Amino acid sequence: MLADLLKATHHAGQNRMKSVIASLDKSEIQDDPFPHIVKRNALDPGLFKDLLAEFPKLQHFPGSTDGSNVRLTLPIGDAQNSRYVTPLWRDFLSAHADTEHFFALIELFGEHVKSMYPKAEKFLSNADKLNVAVKGLDGGAGAHVLLSSSIDANTPVTGAATSVRGPHVDNPTKLLVALLYLRDEDESEGGDLLLFRLKQGRALRESVLPGCHFRDDSVEYVKTVRYEPNTLFVWLNSPQSIHGVSPRIPTAQPRQFCNFYCSVPNPLF
Repeated sequence: MLADLLKATHHAGQNRMKSVIASLDKSEIQDDPFPHIVKRNALDPGLFKDLLAEFPKLQHFPGSTDGSNVRLTLPIGDAQNSRYVTPLWRDFLSAHADTEHFFALIELFGEHVKSMYPKAEKFLSNADKLNVAVKGLDGGAGAHVLLSSSIDANTPVTGAATSVRGPHVDNPTKLLVALLYLRDEDESEGGDLLLFRLKQGRALRESVLPGCHFRDDSVEYVKTVRYEPNTLFVWLNSPQSIHGVSPRIPTAQPRQFCNFYCSVPNPLF
């Protein structure tokens, strides 16, 4: 059904930029330790090269760039109105915050969404009737789904090696999330995504700290998704979707990536 929706809602301009999610297949989903896809060489090499070349300078992100290994985010609402963001980047962000992108995510992870969140059946059976808004561009009032896309970076590491964030799960309102790594000329170590699971016998409620972080002794490492150029990581957010970032050694290079997600008004867990 959703495949038909995709065709019906496809814009008339056939050269319109498409979401990277459209190139993925359900067979690529890995279930351990939580449903996710790792896709290397996710974008066309030419597009990836152009996005790198036009990646905004850190001083053009909102917030201070003075700190070491600090997260900076340039959300789509700010990006579309910034003279420092190129038309290519504006189109790219828009392609990852529209209804076609959302339908592709649901088509991809629909069975996992249904299994994890049975009450989210409306995302599968009535996706075409949902009020879908874009965070920072639309009002969002009354929206069933809020889409977000952003250009992101971590500032250079000027002191000791640090992790930007330890084991955690994302905000409980987020349903599906994606990261696209835009590593450039960077020979530093660290900044990889680490996937964890809750240790056997550990209670979830007793393991969670404020901010959806987990006690280090409550989780066990499962695998690493390397911070490599043009690598995409997409996952279903849930209490089991525990991940963190490995420490980055001192470097003058920023850690560059994009973040896309869809969220719902009320917490899922």
